[in-house]
Amino acid sequence: MTVPWVEGSASPELLPDEVHVWRAELALPEIDYAGSENTVSDDERVRAARFRFVADARLFLRSRAILRDLLSRYCGWAAVDLVFEYGTYGKPKLRSGMADAFHFNCSHSGNLGLYAFARQRVVGIDVECIQPNLADMNIARHFFASGEFQALSLIPCPARVRAFFSSWTRKEAYVKARGDGLSTFNEFEINVARNEPATLVDGDRVWSVQPFSAKEGFESACAAQGRDWRLRLFDWRPRPSRPVAYSFGSYLDGGDSLC
Repeated sequence: MTVPWVEGSASPELLPDEVHVWRAELALPEIDYAGSENTVSDDERVRAARFRFVADARLFLRSRAILRDLLSRYCGWAAVDLVFEYGTYGKPKLRSGMADAFHFNCSHSGNLGLYAFARQRVVGIDVECIQPNLADMNIARHFFASGEFQALSLIPCPARVRAFFSSWTRKEAYVKARGDGLSTFNEFEINVARNEPATLVDGDRVWSVQPFSAKEGFESACAAQGRDWRLRLFDWRPRPSRPVAYSFGSYLDGGDSLC
């Protein structure tokens, strides 16, 4: 059954058997983000300054500002007061003591951002813009399990391109949920021939991976621990703007190079 997208609430209720996914367009006019840029931290601005292109830095900061806005809706903390910690492979979580039973993950590709939230179960999410030139069999040979690679090689083009990205997003969502890196991609297999849910077993833990449609021209998937959860999909909308002293561009377009 296709899960519908609905407009999100300013005070969403997240039940233990739910995983909430929000989508946001990161290319809205800058006025729609007025005020939110004040919530990003100094270390997030430093990370943005490492991007080679100003446009990529701006998308990163907008994505982080939206993440903070959504976290504040769920956790009750002011967006500006949220403090992140990071795992070995960069997976963010809230600082210990802020909301210990609350889990989240985010991903963005092009101008599309996706954000997953759950209580009492870890989550991972991935979205990829379908780019045929990146659906390379050499990449598949390196990252996919041998059975996946063989199955993918039997799919004729152009269906193989879609299968590649469908497989990649489901695998990366699972890896991100576990907090692992891409080096573990070839340690497990999913069905690459069909864009279908997957159940994976890791020791005594069971994981479910659910693909869903976020936008034409993209593939996306969400993974969470357990089988007893259902997916709900929400659209993010900017909150009413308020006067601010500067915008994202004010510290990205200045004299410091991003190269």
